[in-house]
Amino acid sequence: MVFGRARENHGVRGAKRLEGVARVLQSGTKRSEMLIRDEAELIQCIVNELSFHLNRRPLYVTKYPVEIDSQVQKLIWLIQQESADDGVLMIGLWGPGGIGKTTIAKALYNAMERKFQGCSFLEQVREKLNRSDGLVALQRDLLYEFLVHKSLMIYSVGGGISLIRERLCCKKILLVLDDVDQMNQLNALAGEGNWFGKGSRIIVISRDKHLLTSHRMNCVYEIKPLEYDKARELFHQHAFPNSRKVGIRRDLIDRALRYADGLPLALEVLGSFLYGREEFAWDSTLHKLSKSPDQTINRVLKTSFDGLGGIEILIERSLIKNVNGTLQMHDLVQLMGKDIVKQECPDDPRKRSRLWLFKEVQDILREYTRKNAIKAIVLDLPTPEEMTISPNAFTNMKRLRMFIMPKNFINLKSIEFCDCKFLAIVPDLSSAPNLERLYLLRCESLVEIHQSAGYLDKLKLLSISSCSNLRIFPNTLKTKSLQNLDLSYCYKLEKCPDILEKMEHLQHLDLQRTAIKELPTSIENLVSVETIDLGYCKNLTRLPSSIHKLKNLKALIFTTARILPCFQRTWRIQLILMAIWDSQV
Repeated sequence: MVFGRARENHGVRGAKRLEGVARVLQSGTKRSEMLIRDEAELIQCIVNELSFHLNRRPLYVTKYPVEIDSQVQKLIWLIQQESADDGVLMIGLWGPGGIGKTTIAKALYNAMERKFQGCSFLEQVREKLNRSDGLVALQRDLLYEFLVHKSLMIYSVGGGISLIRERLCCKKILLVLDDVDQMNQLNALAGEGNWFGKGSRIIVISRDKHLLTSHRMNCVYEIKPLEYDKARELFHQHAFPNSRKVGIRRDLIDRALRYADGLPLALEVLGSFLYGREEFAWDSTLHKLSKSPDQTINRVLKTSFDGLGGIEILIERSLIKNVNGTLQMHDLVQLMGKDIVKQECPDDPRKRSRLWLFKEVQDILREYTRKNAIKAIVLDLPTPEEMTISPNAFTNMKRLRMFIMPKNFINLKSIEFCDCKFLAIVPDLSSAPNLERLYLLRCESLVEIHQSAGYLDKLKLLSISSCSNLRIFPNTLKTKSLQNLDLSYCYKLEKCPDILEKMEHLQHLDLQRTAIKELPTSIENLVSVETIDLGYCKNLTRLPSSIHKLKNLKALIFTTARILPCFQRTWRIQLILMAIWDSQV
């Protein structure tokens, strides 16, 4: 009766608040911690609950909530779809830094918090973990919000888990954990759904999709960049507040929007910085940002990058996307990565792990100095630009794993790589039509030679020796100028290429210690060959009859007697030296 009059006196504005309090009080008798002994204790309990709920204040969301409401409505709909029963629901919000996950979560919290007996928005979990008492302090903060601001003594993470389960197992709560990046944080704060009362909602914000899925969230919702129109609206709010007339050229605004690429943090930081500035300042700022990222944005993005390795992990952290088999990366993430490399050694490119600026690459490739730190080089020649590369440019690059060069190496005549442990593929060489020498020795990770190598008309030497893992070699050879073909000690190479046209210059064919099973009948097109070495080709059991047509063959070397029956008395060869060893004739 007293509560009814209070509700009438409180007015319409407070009616919704008091309805929530009423639900709390009605359910309060079911909770073990509310042991009502006398009227005074009852009154004090009511006062505490009323004070707790009436003093709730909505969280500040953002100055310009562009697209926030629609995102919140989508999430509320999603939560309703997942809430078939009255069980505990765990929802993950996933996306890169600066995408607006926390902002959207705050708006969602404000829209839902009146439906729960207790609410807590635990911000910046990752950063707070650096405090001396770490997880214990976070557990203490969590319980403080739910237990009418009562401080509890917690001495260990295990003790905190027990208290959370004991005190919250009968409460219908709303809990938001912001910026979670480690599984131990989730295990300490919301390890299982049964820690909380029926109907509870646990929302976890993270940049790591795998972390959310491995914790068995009921659903994981990806926060995506703003569409162009919404991005422009948010940018205008910050760059031109309270101004209907925009005095900046459209192309400059478009450049700023392309730079931000739908990332709310970038739109906010850049728009606020450019507010009130003249066009020349816009132009200068955007030019600088195209070379080096804004540090406020960079710090947020870099947090996702730290400690990563592997393509799948990069995708899980929203740093790259796999779109129909093509890897795509946000421009700001690219700039962040370049900035990280520059900070490895700001004053000396030779001590950085990756190089991509033409002037720096040019200087490096002209020097003969120690460059052991370099792992990757992208050589992008300005048009029309020529450059000379020192013959010893790569000699001291022991850690080089990737070298991306232009496709217009018209004058390139020689490629030589020895002991390159990380070289896995020789790419398309059709852009080097004048190549004369392709020499690869002891490249133990090499698996594939691109098919284009078999169609280089000017190629004279093709030597791929002691590349123990080579499996894929051009299926056909149309290299009319070839003089020497050496595939020796490529233990896993099983197929000898077809010879499509007469090759009048090839004199030596070395296939020793390969896994080839047969020679092609087209070997008769090696009309000038003098030496064929088949030593220790253990899988080779026969020779094609067309080998009899090689009139200039002087030496045939093999180590197994199994192919002897292939020789016929009518074999028309003027002089033959057959070397046979390690065989039982």
